[in-house]
Amino acid sequence: MQTLTQKLQKEIKKLHSNQGRKKSQFYIIEGLRCCQEALVRLDKTQIAALILTKESDNESYDIEQKFIVSEKEFTELSQTHNSQEIMLLAYKPKVKNLKFNDDFLLVLDRIQDPGNMGTVLRTAIAVGLTEVALINGTVDPFNPKAIRAGMGAQFSLNFGFFGDLKELCNHSQIKQRQVWLTTPHEGVSCYDQSFKLNNSVLVFGEEANGIVDFSVGQKTMIPTLSNIESLNVAQAATIYLFESLRQKLIIS
Repeated sequence: MQTLTQKLQKEIKKLHSNQGRKKSQFYIIEGLRCCQEALVRLDKTQIAALILTKESDNESYDIEQKFIVSEKEFTELSQTHNSQEIMLLAYKPKVKNLKFNDDFLLVLDRIQDPGNMGTVLRTAIAVGLTEVALINGTVDPFNPKAIRAGMGAQFSLNFGFFGDLKELCNHSQIKQRQVWLTTPHEGVSCYDQSFKLNNSVLVFGEEANGIVDFSVGQKTMIPTLSNIESLNVAQAATIYLFESLRQKLIIS
């Protein structure tokens, strides 16, 4: 067990800001369950350090770089009120090309809230997806709040990054696919027989303004029985994603 250096403490504290996270090669994982998920899903080479307090149980963690800090120091490093005094410093994953092996491609277009991001990613894992495309302006999926909301779903997903929807839809693997653009009240019902997700692209837009460019595909919506403005994007994604699972189970 080593003592955490001042240099590494400063590096971790930089990750408290969006700007610091953008510039850093690291991201932070906090909380027992998220850390346990990371230790299962991530390769050891992807984990830079394990940080614990003196009172923490460290015997079961097979990590080369273990650091011990006081409770006060841990509080200064932590971004949560109840992190259970365990933290992993992990390397950001290298950007890989999408493989397009899933039944359909989930696309998040400028989603802003990290809680929504994490919830959507957790649901994506639940229905068997392995990849997600992110449009420029979307919140970092490795934002600490997104990791906590997703309970580490990020560790099992591959992410592709695109400038805008047109760039995505011009990709050779996308050109022949049906592109579904989710809206609050317009388009084909997600329960209509013509709404098929197999070999398609499903896009969710930013919370406040939704999708901006509707020229790249066909609109779809979730029917409701009241005049609410819209569902939360994470709620809507859950409905659509489990509809995809229902369709898959019927076919099989």
